[in-house]
Amino acid sequence: MTAASRRLPVGLVALAAALAACSEDNGKGLITGPLAVAACEYEDGRPISLAEKQSRDPPQTLPECQQSQNPGDDVPFCGAWNHFIAEPFDSTSIRYPANQLNIRMQSISGGWEFADAIFFWVYDSWEVARCARGRMNEDGTPDWNTKECDRSPAVLGPAGEGRMRIGTEGELVTSHLVLQTLCPGASLSATGLGDCAGGTCPDLTVCPGRGSWISFSRFGTFPVDRTTEIKRTDDFKVKKGDPVEASAFHVELCDSDTVDAIQDRTLPVPVPRIIGTLEGHFSFAMQPNFR
Repeated sequence: MTAASRRLPVGLVALAAALAACSEDNGKGLITGPLAVAACEYEDGRPISLAEKQSRDPPQTLPECQQSQNPGDDVPFCGAWNHFIAEPFDSTSIRYPANQLNIRMQSISGGWEFADAIFFWVYDSWEVARCARGRMNEDGTPDWNTKECDRSPAVLGPAGEGRMRIGTEGELVTSHLVLQTLCPGASLSATGLGDCAGGTCPDLTVCPGRGSWISFSRFGTFPVDRTTEIKRTDDFKVKKGDPVEASAFHVELCDSDTVDAIQDRTLPVPVPRIIGTLEGHFSFAMQPNFR
């Protein structure tokens, strides 16, 4: 699967538009972090930045939204996003025959085109489940994909879960952000960047973010017992009613138009209209009827 096929394409937009509206408060989530948007909306033809808009309409009064790690500094972007929809897919790729899962976490209930939303597209549910499980083989080797899953002691979550890499260069998870409520009419989309070792990301002087990841503490009904080997032929997938929980995520964002131009080698490369870092967590159950 090429990097170009893993960005926010027309197919993903069509998929998101086709999904049904989220039910009210069908999960729990928090998202926070600095976002820089120079033209969030327009007022009498004058661009209004996100910072200026939020100075007029401060973020939610959640404890997590009151201050950043530096006391007295307001968090510029923060909210309780408790609306979720997710859909499993069987990959149509012969080369990558994995079970996939598209997760959407958004600010309000309803169609994604009316909400601020962050997408997490899992391209291989099996690898995510193995990363969260963290089983060691009898010969002492890890029973997880060490390239895509970081289970070094320093990064393990409270339940022992590892981190799945997020990125645009073949990583098994991708992430995108759209701001339809906060910045209506601006058509803003941002892409989560990984380590960018393949050289297809914007320059650090343009988009300094790198190293996105997500830690799943619950991912369907994959056995948590680490003593038994589970063969891939068991065809694991997340099903309706199954729990999905991310104890933490960290997404370094760059304008999708800028990222796409670099990957497609088109000039001129547009100056990013949105950059920033978002962190948070979420938990929900796959809806019994998501169409």
